[in-house]
Amino acid sequence: VDTTPPVTALVVGAPQFRLPDGMLLVSSRTPLSLPAGDPTAGGVASGLRETLYRVFDAPNSSGTFGPFTTPFTLTRPDALKTTEFFSRDKVANTEAAKSSTVLLDSTPPELALFSPPACIAGICRVLKGRFPVLGTAQDIHLRDYQLEFAQGKDAVTGFKRISSATVNVATGTLGVWDTGALRGFHTLRLTGTDLVENVASLQLNVFVGDPGELMTLG
Repeated sequence: VDTTPPVTALVVGAPQFRLPDGMLLVSSRTPLSLPAGDPTAGGVASGLRETLYRVFDAPNSSGTFGPFTTPFTLTRPDALKTTEFFSRDKVANTEAAKSSTVLLDSTPPELALFSPPACIAGICRVLKGRFPVLGTAQDIHLRDYQLEFAQGKDAVTGFKRISSATVNVATGTLGVWDTGALRGFHTLRLTGTDLVENVASLQLNVFVGDPGELMTLG
């Protein structure tokens, strides 16, 4: 006679990051799965019948249990998310419910570029020499930001790094760009990534050189 209940575990995929307080940080792309098995006891195992689970925003316990069939992901709002789960075997032995809590972060970093300003309707501020690039790069779980440039308007490849950092900049200098050897239109790009690979990026076109060169290039 099988009197042993199944055993279920919560397995968290990538991306994930273990915070200093021990909490596991995940994104809305992180798969969660509930592998279960019915152990053999005394040479008997009836086999797994079903695994049931529910997800709720901690600490509010609510929601209806449903069957687990495939890996699932978590949805907004960003918050502590608790998964409660258990399994039954084919003769109705039922596992005591277990729970596990993770922290969902589905929000990419906040980015802005204030200076230099973008070319708008063909009007550009002409840049020359060394100057600070001012803007914002911040996130509660920031991994880093990258400030880069590439030759040409609306470039998609060929970017070179100006600066990078792992600290939040609410409003200030993101890096100092030395344009001394550059001429013509360039694309300035700012990219921010958090600890679970939520990414934000923005770019703008600027002109480097002398005002006369800009008039010639149009």
